[in-house]
Amino acid sequence: MADDLMQMQRQAARRVQQMQEHSRRVFEEHQGRTAESLEAARTPGWWRQQEGLQSPGLYARTAPPEPPVPTPPAPPVPSPVATLPLPNLDKEQWMLLGLALLLFRSGCRTELLLALLYLAF
Repeated sequence: MADDLMQMQRQAARRVQQMQEHSRRVFEEHQGRTAESLEAARTPGWWRQQEGLQSPGLYARTAPPEPPVPTPPAPPVPSPVATLPLPNLDKEQWMLLGLALLLFRSGCRTELLLALLYLAF
């Protein structure tokens, strides 16, 4: 079990080194360096680290998607609920109702909701 763990750690360290080398090369290539200076800066044995490593295509450029055609918004339908007056409650009652709503949306227990509603009224 310990040997497997050590082997996995070595593989992970190798992958990190490969990713760092790949990132360094991409960074240097975009800094205007020549191929000769890039070759001279490579670490010895870099070709052995390349075995099995393939680019995930992170640096490929694709055309941006076409923006969707906007549709005109539908006219708002007046709601009969919006015309109802709000009940005349104290600040504490509103706070307890708000807390009950927040807890309800969070998925709290029904007993807690009922207790808060009882206290609010």
